[in-house]
Amino acid sequence: MHQLLFHLGALVTTALPLPADELRLAQVEVAQPSVVAAPPPEAAAVSAEGTESLSSFRAGDLIAAASNLSALPDGLSSGAAKHAQGVIAYYRGDRSAAARLFTEAAGLDAAYAPPVAALIRLRLAEGDTSGARSLFEQRLSASGNAASIEATGLLIDLSQGQSEAVIAKARKLLLRDEKNLDAYFAMAAANVSMGRVEIARYICDQAISRDAGRPDFYFLKAKIELTAGSQSQARTFLRRVIELDPNHPEARNNLGVLSMRTRDFEGAIEHLEAASKVDQNSAAVWNNLGSAYKGAQRYDDAKTAFDKAIQLAPAEPMSYYNLGLLYFDAEFAGLDKIARMDKAAELFNTFLAKSPTGPAVERATKFSKDASQLSKTERELKEQADEKKRKAAEAPPAEETETPTEELPSDDTETPVEELPAAEETAP
Repeated sequence: MHQLLFHLGALVTTALPLPADELRLAQVEVAQPSVVAAPPPEAAAVSAEGTESLSSFRAGDLIAAASNLSALPDGLSSGAAKHAQGVIAYYRGDRSAAARLFTEAAGLDAAYAPPVAALIRLRLAEGDTSGARSLFEQRLSASGNAASIEATGLLIDLSQGQSEAVIAKARKLLLRDEKNLDAYFAMAAANVSMGRVEIARYICDQAISRDAGRPDFYFLKAKIELTAGSQSQARTFLRRVIELDPNHPEARNNLGVLSMRTRDFEGAIEHLEAASKVDQNSAAVWNNLGSAYKGAQRYDDAKTAFDKAIQLAPAEPMSYYNLGLLYFDAEFAGLDKIARMDKAAELFNTFLAKSPTGPAVERATKFSKDASQLSKTERELKEQADEKKRKAAEAPPAEETETPTEELPSDDTETPVEELPAAEETAP
C-alpha cells in the first residue's frame, strides 16, 4: 500500500523559564498537541503528487500541499491521503475539519495508525481521557488488535504518567513488530520522564537510524538535551524539526523561548508568530509571544498577546503577571502613570490570588507594593499641583498702581543755539 507524507507524534515539551530578574519576563511552557509530518519509509512508495505535497508542506505552503493531495487518483492510499488532508486542516486552524478527516482516514484503513493517534492526541488535549480511551479500544477492536493501533494507546498511558507501564507494553509490542516506531517513541519518552536520558537518547538514535524523517524523535532529542543542560544541542535538534515540519508549534515555541534567552527578540517573534498561527488556542504560545514583543519594545502588540492568553486561559496565573509587568514598565498613549500603576497592581494581585506558591510570588508581591506606592506618590503630587493651581486661581488680582514717568521734551520745542561772536573787522 502506498503511504503518504504525514504522521502524528506524541510530543512532550519541557519548561524553559526565562531568568525573570534579568528580563522582567516570566515564561510559561504548556504542551499542546501537534500534528507532524513524516515521509514514508520508502520514497519510491509515494506518488508524484504525494512527493509534491510533501515538498509544499515542508515549504509551509499548505494550500499547495492540499491541492496536490486532491489530485491523487482515487483509491491510492486513501487512508493516508485523507489523514494528510486532516493534518493540513489542523495546521490551518480548523480543528473540527481535522477531526472529521482523521475519523474518515481511520475508517478507510483499520490498521493505519496516524489518524488514530491524531484523534487520541486531540481528545487528550481537550482533557477527555475517557473519550481517548474509548476511541482507542474501538479502533483496536476494528483493526483486529493490530500492533500499529495498539501502540497508539501508549499515548494515553504517557499522558497519565504511567512510565513503567509504557516501557513494559512497548517492549512487548516490539517483540511483535520490531519496526514499530511509535513503540520506540513511547519507550523513549517514558525514559525521559523518569530521568533516564542516556537510555532515551539511545532509543531515539535507534529509531532515527530506521527512519530519519520523523520530526517527533528529533523533538524528543531536543528535550533530552535540554534536560542535560545543552541548549546549543537542543537548538540544533529543534531546527531539524523545523526543516522537516516548518509548522511544528512546539518546536517553534521552544525555539522562540531559547531565542529570548539570548535576547534575540526578533528571532523569537518569528518563531512564536509561526506557532501562534497553528496553535491558536495555546495560552503558553501567546504568553511567550507577548514577552517577545515586550523585549522588542512593541508594547501594544505585547498587550494584545497577553490579553489573548488571559482570554484563552483565565485560570492560568502567569499571563496576569506578565501583563502586570508590561503596565509597570511600558507607557501607553492615553494612559497616565497613575492608571498604569493601578492596573499593574491589580494584575499582580490577581496573579497572587491564583498562584499562592511559586518562584514568581515574591517578585509579584514586591511589584504590587511598588506599583501601589508609585500610584500613591503620583496621586499626591498631582493633588499638590492641582491645589497650587486652585489657590492661584482663587487669589484676588493684584491692584494696579501708576508708575510716574519722566517727561521727555516735545518735538515742537526749539533747542537754543549759542550765538557766535561777530568777527572783528580790520582796517585796511
